[in-house]
Amino acid sequence: MRMSSTTPVLIVVKQRSELKSLRDTFLQRMTSLTNRRKCLI
Repeated sequence: MRMSSTTPVLIVVKQRSELKSLRDTFLQRMTSLTNRRKCLI
């Protein structure tokens, strides 16, 4: 009974962490792109 109640929470936490990592990589790409543009200009 206890396990079944904690499982959804674990899933949500996992999804949140994945979303955060995705966002971090996206931000890194954007900053690298802007840096490249600055170098070109």
